[in-house]
Amino acid sequence: MAISPSLICVAMLIARMYNRCKHHLGNRPLGPDPSCFLTKRSWGKMMNMIEEIKETVGMEIRSNSKGLEYLEAVLDKKDLELLNSLLKRHLGPAAKESGKESNLPEEIAGFVDSLGGLRKEQAFFYRREGHRLIYAALWPWASDPDKITLKSGVGEIGRGAEFLDPP
Repeated sequence: MAISPSLICVAMLIARMYNRCKHHLGNRPLGPDPSCFLTKRSWGKMMNMIEEIKETVGMEIRSNSKGLEYLEAVLDKKDLELLNSLLKRHLGPAAKESGKESNLPEEIAGFVDSLGGLRKEQAFFYRREGHRLIYAALWPWASDPDKITLKSGVGEIGRGAEFLDPP
């Protein structure tokens, strides 16, 4: 019996989806986690957000930024209102506003701890898609009240911000 080329293509596609999603399987039955199918879409949204921030807000981009995957930059306080409006449009309202105490869900708080935690004067935005978070953290400088550090990227709940592999 000959195997048709279309059947081979389907088998290869299933294998690729499984390999991309196998880190979520744990002890569950074999099969991809539906949240993995959001990966490419959420990555694209993240790239669009970072691209728009870079084009719109004046900032000094730090050397550890990774193109459109991760952005770490320093901006002037005068640009904060513009940045906040961009972040709200892409991520929704701040989950933790500057000047207020943090009241994040436990799993999100664990992710934030991997970034270095949040002080009262810092702000945190995120949008969850499956196991992934698209996030932005705003950290005002204690040494210079006119400067703010922005850290924005994609992370995975339970693995922290270091999980930045594109799909």
